Amino acid sequence: MTLTPDTIAKARSDTKLAKLLSAELCRLLGPGSPSDGEYDAFVLKLRSLPPGLHAMAATYELDVSMALDDLGWHFSNWHHVGFAHETLRGLQELGSPEEAALFQQALHIALAHWDFIGSPTFRDAYLNSPLEKALDPINDRLWVCFGYHGNGGVALVERWVPYARRHPDRVSVINNGTV
Repeated sequence: MTLTPDTIAKARSDTKLAKLLSAELCRLLGPGSPSDGEYDAFVLKLRSLPPGLHAMAATYELDVSMALDDLGWHFSNWHHVGFAHETLRGLQELGSPEEAALFQQALHIALAHWDFIGSPTFRDAYLNSPLEKALDPINDRLWVCFGYHGNGGVALVERWVPYARRHPDRVSVINNGTV
């Protein structure tokens, strides 16, 4: 089923709407995450989505990375500059200015170490590296923002439903001409 403003309005529970959003992303992008050679195509697919769905898809992996690891590992696991820029756009679209500013700072730092992040030695050399030390304060702040250290933060995926209820026109493919 294609997600429309009407189906969003009729989703009485947040759980139901979260399932509809996930199903729509899976329908439009396919299941799973792109592998290394598919990032360019994935970024193009992201750019074809309505702004809200784009934001959700582009920030999902950051949310997972911050729940499990940190920004250094995020940039290693998602080693694609275009995808990083789409993630930044997604944070801005979701109305997360502090998180977007922090991610932009982290990306600036990461780009100076981009070859190291993509190297076979990263896995063994990242711990206590200058890159990790530079990213640590940003990681700490993002963990608070996303609620991974308590203090009332909200994970990115938990922002999807409120966003969709506020902006159903920015989530629906019907209104954006991408059906």
